[in-house]
Amino acid sequence: MAKKKVCLPKSLHAARSEKVFSDVGWWLVMGDLHVPYHDEQAVEAAVRFARRYKPVGILLNGDVVDMYNVSPFFREPKPERLADELRIAQQMLRWLRQEFPRARMVYREGNHEWRLRRYVVQHADMLADLPCLHWSALLELEKVRVEWIDDKRLVRLGHLATLHGHELPRGGGVNPARYVYLKTAESVLVGHWHRTSQHVERTLHGRTVSTWTVGCLCDLSPYYNPYGQSNHGFALVQIEKNGFYQVQNFRVRQGRIE
Repeated sequence: MAKKKVCLPKSLHAARSEKVFSDVGWWLVMGDLHVPYHDEQAVEAAVRFARRYKPVGILLNGDVVDMYNVSPFFREPKPERLADELRIAQQMLRWLRQEFPRARMVYREGNHEWRLRRYVVQHADMLADLPCLHWSALLELEKVRVEWIDDKRLVRLGHLATLHGHELPRGGGVNPARYVYLKTAESVLVGHWHRTSQHVERTLHGRTVSTWTVGCLCDLSPYYNPYGQSNHGFALVQIEKNGFYQVQNFRVRQGRIE
């Protein structure tokens, strides 16, 4: 009897596509607000300064919402519930739309937004795919004309790659931008580590690779890390017609831009 031919099994791998934005002009990049634990003075200073550049786009680079109430870590009980966090986040997005009425606004999922998905899957997996539990519905993103980017997708502003940062496991250290270079070997801008830093390398063929980490806009002394090294900050990225770009990475200190 002839042996039945065995076929190579189909892979379950699903490719993760990039998202590219080519809108020419300045883009404001701000993340790690951790609403409702944002720093009002720092957020207002960043927005006020960025308005001078008349940005064509805003990249909300993850961890805009803290999701304290579904954190997997130990947490002290607080009177604010999950519904309160979401309500304040909605207000933040409406305020940003008011400040930048014509700008394209893109919201990337960070590890703190991912807390909700993890919580639902762990505690009520049958509800995981309900549309009402997607961030588009929870934050009413359509009403404020905000585009949602999930699934750890690479987002490019012109030729510049951006990540939230949790896609690169662990790391940080003394110079988080150098860690980003070691993990990617590509020019990339990230948040996540709540610190402003830059690292530059020159390749064997003379190509310059630069990496940046952007500061946060949240409370710098949370109870779980009251003496950390975080700093407030944001970035402005100018996209040119050919996709080339320039990055200005700012610190915010006591409401002043540095």
